[in-house]
Formats: sequence, C-alpha cells, structure tokens
Amino acid sequence: MSQKTRFFPIATIIMILVFFIVQPLFTGKGKNFKERFANLLESLKTLAPARKPDTVVVKGNLKRIVGKDGIEMVFIPASKFIMGSPKDQGDEDETPQHEVDIDAYYIDVHEVTNKAYKKFVDGTGHRVPFVDAEWAAPYNWRNGTYPEGKADYPVVLISWDDAKAYADYTGERLPTEAEWEHAARGGLVSKSHPWGEGIDENVANYHVSDISKEDSRPVKSYPPNAFGLYDMAGNVWEWCSDWYNANVYLKGLPRSPQGPEKGDYRVYRGGSWINPAKFQRCGERGKNLPETQSYVIGFRCVKSVQDINTDIRP
Repeated sequence: MSQKTRFFPIATIIMILVFFIVQPLFTGKGKNFKERFANLLESLKTLAPARKPDTVVVKGNLKRIVGKDGIEMVFIPASKFIMGSPKDQGDEDETPQHEVDIDAYYIDVHEVTNKAYKKFVDGTGHRVPFVDAEWAAPYNWRNGTYPEGKADYPVVLISWDDAKAYADYTGERLPTEAEWEHAARGGLVSKSHPWGEGIDENVANYHVSDISKEDSRPVKSYPPNAFGLYDMAGNVWEWCSDWYNANVYLKGLPRSPQGPEKGDYRVYRGGSWINPAKFQRCGERGKNLPETQSYVIGFRCVKSVQDINTDIRP
C-alpha cells in the first residue's frame, strides 16, 4: 500500500472525529454558543482518565486527593492554632481566644457545586434543592436539575440534613467548627481574614454597596488562601457539624473538639455575598435551625486521614 493510500483512511478518521466534536457547537437547541462550548469542554473531560478517588498527589507543597464526588481535597496537617477573635474585633460568642489542637484532615478546596450535588441526587433519589417561595425561584431546581448556567456555582437551598446526607454518600463528613476555622486561617495567626487583614471586592464575594448587583459566583472565582482553599470568606455560608453554643469557648475545648452534644441551632461559617465585610472574618460564627434552606447557605466536606482508602499516607 502506498504512503498516499495509507494517509487517506487516517485523514478520513480525523475528519469524522472533528465533525462529531465540533458539530454540537452549532446544533445545540436553546443554548448560545458560549454555553454549548462549555458543555463540549465538560464532555471532553470525561474522555481523560479519571484519577482514582483517595489517590494522594502533590501539587507544589500541598498534598491532595480527589473525593468520590470529583472535588479535590487538600491535606491540612495536625497542628495547634488560635481560635476565636480579639474582644475589640469580634462578637461576644467569638471570645475568648484560645488554643485548639487539631488532628490532620482533608477538606474540599471549594464549596460543593450544583454539578457535584446533582450526581448525589441522581445516585440516591434525594430531594432536589427547592423552596416554594418567590425569593427562591432563581435558585430552585426544576425537572431534576439545577438552574441553567449554574453548574459551577455553590449549591444552595440546602438544609443541614441535606448536607450531611451528601457527606455520608461521598464517605466524607461536615467539618467541625474548629476544623473549618483552622482551614480558613490558612496557617496565619490571629489575622482577621483568610489572606490576612482587610478586605475588598478583589479577594471575596460579599456585600459592597446597596447599588451593586450581587449574587453568588462560580467557585474558585477569587484567590485561594495559603492552604489552597477558595471562598473561605464570602460567596455562601457553609454548614458545620457542630451544634451552636454561645458560651462554648468559655468551657475550654479538648483536642479536635466536636462541639456541644445537643442544641437548637447548627453552626455555619464564612459569610456570604449578601453580608457586609464584618461577616467575612475567620472568627465570625453564624447559626440557624438545621431545617433552614437559604439561598446564601451551602457547604463543603472534610475527610479524616484515617478514612483515606489508600496505602499512601501524607
């Protein structure tokens, strides 16, 4: 067979492949070109070999795994840190500042997204995020899926029990309040925010003015902290595992504290796009009834090191 003859079938195969890859860009119904291109990229990702869950890799000086839900998790080493806020900076329930000893764990690099939550819904039949109220309309899921164009936005309208069910499904859990604050501080000592002191619209998604158009934004829209974690301030609040107790800091906390045994409210942390700067501090504590479904509350998950299914240890 001549070289020219051999070239013909190869060129034909390439042309056919290009047709099937590019064709969806121009034939997607009800979608603009940008959305069709984004969908194409998402489809191409599935052609790449997936990294096995719980396989430890190193990026820079940060050890990471990928959870069952496909979200990357970063290793947070065991250490002591100063939890809480100075009296002149925080609310009364953030005081006194105190030293806490934390065991090592992994934590999601960003908030759980609509895209990741849909895998959970599809795999379990769990209820979709929905509240029958006018204020919830832009965030409600319909026909079993999230609002169009919101795949990489943090999932909201999630009760504490919804978040826990998701974490159980992925073999993970919700972070304790101490773990969350430890991760948010990124190794910094007694600084007000994940990056240090001060805040502006270039580092977090929060309420800047009454005349600006605000909403949640895709995860990883802002720079990460020193631990490689995104949106530890702003975007949406994040459920923690703890029951809320205003005086828990006064009682002295054991190693890797799990929070009170009972209570009326669950803790959430991190502030949101609807809150002003004060609420974006690492020490800020929020609370609400566990059945609450809000358009400004989401979550991220953690995993204890001993629960990692691998022989490779950090």
